[in-house]
Amino acid sequence: MGILRTIQRWKSVEVFDTLTSLGERFGLERAATWVLLQLGGAAMAGLGGWAAQGLFFGFVGSVCVYVMLWVAQREQARSGFIASSPLPISAPNLAGNSTPVTSQPCDDQVAVHAALVERVAGLDHRVQKIDSIIAEMATQISQVEERVRDRLDGTRDGIIDSIKDIRKGLGSLQTQQKEFERQITDLLRARDANRRMKYLAGEIDHRFDRLVKAQTVYYPNGPAWKADYENWKLFVEEFYSTIARWAQGIVDPFGIQDDRELDDVNVPEGELLSSFENQQRYRRLVIAGDRYFQIKTKALDFIATKATPD
Repeated sequence: MGILRTIQRWKSVEVFDTLTSLGERFGLERAATWVLLQLGGAAMAGLGGWAAQGLFFGFVGSVCVYVMLWVAQREQARSGFIASSPLPISAPNLAGNSTPVTSQPCDDQVAVHAALVERVAGLDHRVQKIDSIIAEMATQISQVEERVRDRLDGTRDGIIDSIKDIRKGLGSLQTQQKEFERQITDLLRARDANRRMKYLAGEIDHRFDRLVKAQTVYYPNGPAWKADYENWKLFVEEFYSTIARWAQGIVDPFGIQDDRELDDVNVPEGELLSSFENQQRYRRLVIAGDRYFQIKTKALDFIATKATPD
């Protein structure tokens, strides 16, 4: 069994083919070489164990090296002789004519050439196979690159759409923020206006009651009444200008287009209104006061609504 495994190992590593080719160089058939190997194996088994196998391998290796060197020297000498001989060679015959003699390749050269051709064909087949593998790999790589590119394009488009949505959302938030700031500002302004208009209404009402009575109990003389009238007029004008910032259609209470309106007002007699100027002021006081009381309640309610958050 050990001999058969050894021979099989020789065959697996092409040792048997090498030895048979060397045997063929010396004219031995493959069957004769096989018989020699069998005898060598039997002799190795007879000598015993692995030691005999080692001696046999050493002997066979030495013979192989010697034979290969001898064959190489012989082929080198033959190739040198052929290279030094001009082709074709003309040799004289008995008839005096010269016949060209061409050198023919020997059997060893034919075998070597055939082996080289076979080896080159095998290498060419391997190269073609490698080229096909490389082409297939290149195709797969291009497909992978295309899939990756498609995914990247899709991801990029998704990111761009997300950025657009974010920007749109930010724009909406900025608009809402501005609207909220405007509402807060209007609310604060309305609260300030509401407090101011309540104060103005109190001053206007209090001063109007004293001015319209025109009695010396409140004013010592005409100039004092005139001074209080001017202050009252400023309060009324501020009241109207404040409400005009929040509502439309507010008319100046002191805007009198027809002087006949002034003539329709009765001026009480007394020291305070003895001058024509104070009499005219009194008439304006009555007309402007009437206009003021017509819008006072609506104006205060309106500004109070603006000052109250929704």
